[in-house]
Amino acid sequence: MRSALGPLLAPALAALIAAAPAAAGPAPRPITIDLTEDDPAGELGEQFTGPPPDVQHPSMIQGKYRGVPDPASGAASGDAIDDPLAARAAPTRERHFWLGVRLSGGMFDDAASSARPGIAVALAGRYRLAGGWFAAARTDWSRRGGDAMAGSIDALGASAGLGATVAGDRRGGIALALIGQLRGELRLTGDRGGAPVPRAGLGIAAGAELALPATPFTAGLRVEQGVTELVPGARDRAVLVELGVDYR
Repeated sequence: MRSALGPLLAPALAALIAAAPAAAGPAPRPITIDLTEDDPAGELGEQFTGPPPDVQHPSMIQGKYRGVPDPASGAASGDAIDDPLAARAAPTRERHFWLGVRLSGGMFDDAASSARPGIAVALAGRYRLAGGWFAAARTDWSRRGGDAMAGSIDALGASAGLGATVAGDRRGGIALALIGQLRGELRLTGDRGGAPVPRAGLGIAAGAELALPATPFTAGLRVEQGVTELVPGARDRAVLVELGVDYR
């Protein structure tokens, strides 16, 4: 009987041993997290000012555009580096020829009558020679003579001579020029108050012109003196202030 139950009880006993619970491991330890801010400078929520932190990443702009010399180029550390984005003004080409108009106002007189105010309109030109020298020419209309009660005389004039730029920049900046010319005129009246008026006359003229920078405008002063007589015994004179517009 005992030998017959042995083979039957052996498997059951092995199953009970396998199903026995394993030995319990050590008990888990609790883990705590301290959320208190360890800030020696102050309590939580306080704000402090100070310099920004150092940049940890290098600039993406190449060194040569930030003024840092490139060792491979052989540039010395103190050499200036041109900015490729800097605007560069195109050089102004100096013109050989100037052309302009002049509106003049001033005083006209002669020895036979009193002075009177008057105007003149002129077309003026220059042609540049060597250095600061230039040839100067001019045609104009003016009303010559003194007091209108004594009879004024319309005249067409032409002047030619030389000038020199004595100060400033001739290529578009401020420039002061002195001009001397011979002046011939054609008088459109043959009689004034019963006195004969020669049809042609000759005179001299001198002037100073100031070209204003970055504009086409010119301001000037001009003095004209007759060499031949306007009427018997009288030569005419004029002192004019001028404003001009030039193509230069």
